[in-house]
Amino acid sequence: MMGKTKKIVGIFLSLVLVLGMVPLFGFTSKADDNYVIRIGDNEGVKDIYGEAYGSGWLYTPGDTNVKPTLTLTNANISGEYGIFSDGIGSINIVLVGNNTITSTTNEGINIDDDDGFLTISGEGTLTVNGSTNGIKANNVTLDSGAVTVNANANEGIYAYGPVVVNGGSLNVTSVSSGYTAIGVKAIGGLKINDGNFNAKGNSSGVDVGSNSVTINGGTVVAGSSECKSGITSENLYVNSGTKSFVAVGKEKALDCNYIMNEIPGVGWTNTEGTEGEAYIAINKDPGYSETDLESYKKVQFPQQPEVIDGANQTVSAGSSATFRINKDFGLFQNGGSVKVDGKEIEKKYYEAKSGSTIITLNGEFTKNLSEGEHVLAVKFGDNTEANTTFTITKEAQGSEPSADSGEATSPTNTDNSSANNTTANDTTANNSSTSDAKGKAPKTSDTLPIGAVALIIIGIGTIGVVVYRRRRL
Repeated sequence: MMGKTKKIVGIFLSLVLVLGMVPLFGFTSKADDNYVIRIGDNEGVKDIYGEAYGSGWLYTPGDTNVKPTLTLTNANISGEYGIFSDGIGSINIVLVGNNTITSTTNEGINIDDDDGFLTISGEGTLTVNGSTNGIKANNVTLDSGAVTVNANANEGIYAYGPVVVNGGSLNVTSVSSGYTAIGVKAIGGLKINDGNFNAKGNSSGVDVGSNSVTINGGTVVAGSSECKSGITSENLYVNSGTKSFVAVGKEKALDCNYIMNEIPGVGWTNTEGTEGEAYIAINKDPGYSETDLESYKKVQFPQQPEVIDGANQTVSAGSSATFRINKDFGLFQNGGSVKVDGKEIEKKYYEAKSGSTIITLNGEFTKNLSEGEHVLAVKFGDNTEANTTFTITKEAQGSEPSADSGEATSPTNTDNSSANNTTANDTTANNSSTSDAKGKAPKTSDTLPIGAVALIIIGIGTIGVVVYRRRRL
């Protein structure tokens, strides 16, 4: 009897030992520490040389000629981490559909490598919400796609190297209770080649420190009436391909040492652009500027032309309408066009001549316009545009009635008006607690593997058999 009791006790102790070892080898964290790219809290890429996928994302390894690619397709990624990479180097994020990345305590996207080059492309959209930085990487390049970045503190985009926009749309907003938030902090400089760019923060819209901001094209807005300065940089280059560049700051629009502009501009002493207007001449000398641009709180390049004679006039249908614009006629001859109500009209319906630029709509054109107000837009070869309205009344008595009536019959072409200035995205990130932690995500929950369950069942079954045999005896 005593032997059987010892045997039962031994089995029981063995079972206790097995159950005690289960936490050591049976319970695993969903947030594995071995990811080279973490996608949210509970999934990611472990092997950079093999394909991996998850909910809304697909990772494809690269080679010597192609960067590794992370394709997001209507992805909604959230958690303590958004996308965190440590050890993969450069990566290309391709956007398909509408995507959102949200981090509750860290950066929305962090490519944490010395050579961490982040390139974003595709035809989709991406919204990045970060509790610290929105995006952090060595270099950041946008080739295409529409990207909105919201940071709750620090910088919307923080790059150790340059930030480059080749196309697409980039809207960056960073807010904080202090005066330290910057829209785009690019230690290696900022270059806009094309596309739409808009950045604002509590401190500056753009800050590149001792480096340069270069605008080669596109539509650019830096800063806002809430920003201390629109742009902080050593140099600012506004080149002839710029479609539109606006900088705004409540202390100064431009906090720069040298400003070089291949196109003329205009500055104002208030952020609304209504007071103290002054012309900014072309300046290609890096050490000299005819105008103290730091006195302005809003600066715009190129200077938009104005209709100085004939604006808001009223003409009878069938009569000519003449407008004079304060812009060099040579710039109209080289790529200019005339539009009425958003439609480009053929040259046979107007006359253009110098002095500065004079546009006359002929009676053959106006007789076919409907009665009421119309909009005239005269575009120049440097992508500037002068706009005004004019009103058509019925033909004067005694004039030869028109055989036709109704809308203008002039041929129309594709509307190629200059791009509108991008407005700042007012969406702000969630007010999550800020954390500078850059380690791996903590273990979030435990799971009981099948092996451990099987051991428990075997142990309980063994005890049951022994007890049953003992009772029979």
